[in-house]
Amino acid sequence: MHKKLSFAAFIALCGLAQADDENLMRNIEIFASKIDGTKTTANAADDVLVFYGDTVLRSDSAFFDKNSSLLTLDGNIESIGYAKTKEQTSHMVLNTLTNDTKSDSLFLTNENDIWLYTDSAKKYGNLYFLGHTMLSSCSLKDPLWKMVFDNSVYDDQNQLMKLYSIKLYMGDIPIFYIPYLSFTTNNERKSGLLFPKFGYSGDMGILYEQPIFWAPYLNWDIEFNPQIRSKRSVGIYGTFRFADTPNSSGEFRIGNFRDFDDYYRSHDLRYQDHYGAELLYDSSKLFDLPYGFKDGLYINAIYLNDIDYLNLQKSRLEHFGITNFQESRLNYFASSNDYFALLNAKYFIDTTKSQIATLSKYCHHLNFINFMIKYQYFLCTIARIFLLLTIIDQMVQL
Repeated sequence: MHKKLSFAAFIALCGLAQADDENLMRNIEIFASKIDGTKTTANAADDVLVFYGDTVLRSDSAFFDKNSSLLTLDGNIESIGYAKTKEQTSHMVLNTLTNDTKSDSLFLTNENDIWLYTDSAKKYGNLYFLGHTMLSSCSLKDPLWKMVFDNSVYDDQNQLMKLYSIKLYMGDIPIFYIPYLSFTTNNERKSGLLFPKFGYSGDMGILYEQPIFWAPYLNWDIEFNPQIRSKRSVGIYGTFRFADTPNSSGEFRIGNFRDFDDYYRSHDLRYQDHYGAELLYDSSKLFDLPYGFKDGLYINAIYLNDIDYLNLQKSRLEHFGITNFQESRLNYFASSNDYFALLNAKYFIDTTKSQIATLSKYCHHLNFINFMIKYQYFLCTIARIFLLLTIIDQMVQL
């Protein structure tokens, strides 16, 4: 039969607890088959369970020293954390005042079946230290791939992870090495430099693009993408992303790319500058309409002087294909149980048309179609009349 030892109760019975210590100890409880102790120590053995904060610890034995505030666990230690992680080790020392911990040969796995094994793990304040570590998502025995690093440091306050001497293996064959890697574990958007993009083309040379991200608010951000192609052009485009309501969001992009003079003349291009603007917008509720009506708006629009405006982008917005004939659409609908109305507009740009002076000649085609009002009872009446005429016709034939 399990016995329960609450550190708060234990200290109170001993008559040695101070108020602050007592409040702290209430966060720790021990269950075990065998529990004994003195005024300043407690021993627990056989099927030990420790509840500490959001973590459940299981071990073969536990020892607590009030004077040092150290909780020591030994033998087949298993831990289940608040983030659905599981840990296994053979020896753990926990400071209940500072929350500092020290473990030997720690094995850690999460809900995504990614596991980590390290020969030592320590926590001091906001810093976590891991020794020689192996990480993988394959089987524990002979994993198909694994990542090994000599040591690492994680800053919980700044949510920054630093790895040293990282090696990536396929089986037992090393395929990649980097001496140092640092990255953030914060999923929140932050302003700064994004990962650059590289490329190479025999005709356009080396490509380098450095995205710059600015996120001042949760509901909108801006990304600038300056780009250089060593043999062809320099350019930049900016993308404004926004969520104006809980039911709508959009993206607006403008950009310009200018070819170098030598490239422009040698390739006999129609345009030296390639510019354009794009808008994507989707709303499932545009207005608060009466009489049970619901509405929505969809916009997919583009304006450009040359198709290379799209071809030179490393990441594109979603349009209706990368062709010389570009289409823009606007759809608006309003509906209820009895009525449905649809407004559809289209706009076309033919980038193959020749120039007139310095302007391109575009093919503009704007149409409004599919405007329809459907009345349910009217359709039912038409159906009844058609059925009645059919019956009369059959009776006349008889």
